[in-house]
Amino acid sequence: MRTGGKTALSVRGACLAAGLTFCLAAASEELPVQVVVSGQAISITAENISIRAVLEELSRQTDLQIVSLEALDELVTIEIDQATLSETIRSLLRQKSYMLHELGQLSGSENSGGPIHRRLWIFPDEAGAGQPVWNTKPDIRPDDDIGIGTIDYQILASSEDSGERGEAMFGFGEIGGDSGIAYLQQGLSDSDKRVRDEAIESLIEIGGTESIHALSIALNSSNEGLRVDAVDAIGEIGGQDAIRYLQLAMTDENHTVREAAAEWLTELAWQRE
Repeated sequence: MRTGGKTALSVRGACLAAGLTFCLAAASEELPVQVVVSGQAISITAENISIRAVLEELSRQTDLQIVSLEALDELVTIEIDQATLSETIRSLLRQKSYMLHELGQLSGSENSGGPIHRRLWIFPDEAGAGQPVWNTKPDIRPDDDIGIGTIDYQILASSEDSGERGEAMFGFGEIGGDSGIAYLQQGLSDSDKRVRDEAIESLIEIGGTESIHALSIALNSSNEGLRVDAVDAIGEIGGQDAIRYLQLAMTDENHTVREAAAEWLTELAWQRE
């Protein structure tokens, strides 16, 4: 349990969250992009259209949720034929930093055999960039059915001030429960390391399967330090789900990530004996 008092909440109203989320609008005109989804195969033909528009159309036809910290206004002309989702995203987001999280895909997990929920996070090129520019199929929003303290933290989580975002991440850990996990998962991709660290600490504090699943998205980050931190957090929470993700981390290209995963697998093995 972390120590330290919480600073007084500075609730500025729902206007902090307003304007940050853009939902897909029904297209009233034909766009110069064709997306065909057939099972797991995706084909795209696009001519002189923004990356954002292509991704929005892809999201519309699949279960993919997208949270982008960039406007992605660059125009592209691209043709993709019978590719997987990960191959399609790799072609669209060349030289971009992103995570594709697929929950329910790990063999033997409690979600195995069920639907695979996919979320794509696209990170800013420059340090210090702001909060999400656009978000398709948003599922992160204040909930009127929960306590006022939690709603306050939800508002602060969308603040432009990194200190307030960090305060929100800390607060969700103090409140506990699953109500803040979606926000803590968002905090893992924050441009400020202090906010990311607070999100990780709170997920450790809350613990459980949902926290491990939230942390697992960081295992696909291009940030090696974040991958190591995620491995350490998953190992600290422990349990069978943690072991599966740590085994996945053993295939990481970075030796520091692999070493951290190996150490935690050894520790958890000792704990089970």
